[in-house]
Amino acid sequence: MAALSSRAVREQLCVIMAALTKAAVADICELVDGGYAALRLEISRGRQENDDLRKKLHLFQSIRIRLES
Repeated sequence: MAALSSRAVREQLCVIMAALTKAAVADICELVDGGYAALRLEISRGRQENDDLRKKLHLFQSIRIRLES
């Protein structure tokens, strides 16, 4: 079996590195997308909780005002 030339070895390494890089970028993008989706969900929940608490506060304030009258 003939030894590969240094150019052939470099070309094979480039192909391998390109494939590994592409796979790594795809994995990173998937992780970032998942993290972003989870963060958006948490922000949405927090906003909904804040809205609910605001409504309760207004309700309690209106009840207090009625009781003080």
